[in-house]
Amino acid sequence: TRFDFGLVFSTPLQSLTLNGDITLRGLDGAEAGSIPDGLTDPNIRLSYNRAVRDSQLTFTAFASETETSTLVEELDGLDLVLVNDNATRLSYGFNTELELRREAPFGITLLAGYTGLRYSNTTSATLQDTDRSNIGVRFRFNINPVLQGTLTARHDVYEEDGTPGTRETTSLDGSLRQSLQTGSFGLNANITSVAE
Repeated sequence: TRFDFGLVFSTPLQSLTLNGDITLRGLDGAEAGSIPDGLTDPNIRLSYNRAVRDSQLTFTAFASETETSTLVEELDGLDLVLVNDNATRLSYGFNTELELRREAPFGITLLAGYTGLRYSNTTSATLQDTDRSNIGVRFRFNINPVLQGTLTARHDVYEEDGTPGTRETTSLDGSLRQSLQTGSFGLNANITSVAE
């Protein structure tokens, strides 16, 4: 049985939303005892938005825990056999954007985010904790009422337990979009550099 909840607080300038869900699980028969009973798989999400004059701040955060099952190889005598390895996976993170000069022909948005992944109650060497963070900036150019260009620069850092060092990715994305009477036409370009 899945239970959901949600709370919303709102004013003309800002809003705060909190929602989530959780599972009540109980098994009987042949499957009883194969996985834990009770409250499992909690999931919660928080979002905040504030708009003041020519700027807007957006913030979202989340946390989620799930039970996973992975096939792993184990040595049984001289033979390798596949067995199920159960684990608890916790994922959490946030994303935030600050948009400035929203009504001006030229605007700028600051970006930042983080995602973490943690495993517990497992012996599998393939399930490793990870961390991923990013920062960026987006420039918007309203060239004329029907033509808009954007340029986004991002830097991402990825770390994994058991792996020395980090993987860093730097990207530059550009787009140009023309509004037409029957739709729109766009061009996109990307340059990405990866350092390990």
